[in-house]
Amino acid sequence: MAWTWAWVAISMLLPVGAPAWADQPDDFIVQQVCVDGADRAVTGDPAHCGKRRKLRVGEAIPYRRVDAGNWQALYSYPVRGLDGEYRAMAEKVFGGNDTSGSYGDLGIRSGYDLLNVGPDYISGIRTSDPGGGDQIFWRNVNCERTDGWIMFPPGLERGQRGEARSTLKITPGPSTACPRMKLLFIAPDFTSWERPLEPIHYTSGKVLDTITSEHFAYGDPENPAHDNDSMEKFYFTREYGFSRWEAWETPAGCQKRAAKAGKPVADLCTPSPLTMCNGDNQATFFGKAYLRLDCRDSTYYVATADKPFYPLVNDAAPGDVFNRNLVTNGTIADGRKGWRAEGGGQRLDVARDPRTGNAALRIDCVDCSGAGVRQEIVVPPGHAATGLHWGASVESQGGAPILAKLVLTLHPDGQPPQRIEHAVTVTGAWTSLNFDIPWRGGPEGDTPATIELLVDGHADLMVDDLYVALLDKP
Repeated sequence: MAWTWAWVAISMLLPVGAPAWADQPDDFIVQQVCVDGADRAVTGDPAHCGKRRKLRVGEAIPYRRVDAGNWQALYSYPVRGLDGEYRAMAEKVFGGNDTSGSYGDLGIRSGYDLLNVGPDYISGIRTSDPGGGDQIFWRNVNCERTDGWIMFPPGLERGQRGEARSTLKITPGPSTACPRMKLLFIAPDFTSWERPLEPIHYTSGKVLDTITSEHFAYGDPENPAHDNDSMEKFYFTREYGFSRWEAWETPAGCQKRAAKAGKPVADLCTPSPLTMCNGDNQATFFGKAYLRLDCRDSTYYVATADKPFYPLVNDAAPGDVFNRNLVTNGTIADGRKGWRAEGGGQRLDVARDPRTGNAALRIDCVDCSGAGVRQEIVVPPGHAATGLHWGASVESQGGAPILAKLVLTLHPDGQPPQRIEHAVTVTGAWTSLNFDIPWRGGPEGDTPATIELLVDGHADLMVDDLYVALLDKP
């Protein structure tokens, strides 16, 4: 057998007679929603409602999951890759008690993990966070990206556990082009997983069937020379997808890190409080003692039916996600970036919802016929698409009725412009405008387009969550 750079050795311990691959591959990485008799998503906690199913691509999420301190929201929803393959996005947004961000603003205070669904493993292929930035995962010098950061194999039955060795290289995004010169050094990688026989008790009080995944930094947790090892532990549930994260480190590793940073050991090496995450905060893995130094238990349910989360507003993972938002700064997290005023006689600025702190564009004018906001975008060919999703959220300040129009104009090369507009009377609370149109892309590649939100008469209007995205292929 020829020697290769990338190799995977698997050891699984199965209960006698246990069947394998019984579940759907995405059962523990895409969260569920409660549904009504017409199979429409409705407000409700999927951990408790009677009728439920997994989220669908592009579907609005009528609730958020937060941690015990209400610092971070977490969503696990399906996306389609540029290669047509099905993947899962774990979107993490700081807000709540973290006043540096808002749960509705996807920007510098948000992050994500992009998970691939493969025949052998669920694996991470990309991640982003405010500290580490955009990072691309590679398994070998041939630029294969799956099964590098392994999570667990699909279809685990209760009582199954196992481990795998692989190889991993991380390069900075956003480019997903094969950087062969940067892949000369490939680090060993080690993951262990388990689906316990008994459900796990969470800090929220919920008891959920769970798959755990432990990813060790140095590739061989049993090697005594690696006394400064660290480990991340991930929890996945059927109801919520990615549900909990923990950071563990050996005392020796933590002490070395504190010394390097010139900080007291107590500042960096005190185990995380049990009020944030229940369970042990000191434990032994592969014969070594570890401290749990950080954690997020995101199994607390908060209803958001008045302004649900729309995955299509997310423009994350360029080069990987097929149905990502083509609009720049659709959640207004970066102020007016990408947006310009349309018409005259108006004041356009960024305001924050006093209830949530969420940023939105505010259009304020007395005689503002045809005034509003506008952005030029580019729609890629999208020959695999069946159309376009597009929409926005609007709210009337003070409750006075406002006539508004959401307009999408496409400019195919050599063809007349295609203008689609929808009028709506906005009264009071947030109203979500969401539309689909047939579209298979321009004959000569990219198609210039504009999205506009226009108002008539007197208006004091908040606009947020603007998006245009390729409609998923059937």
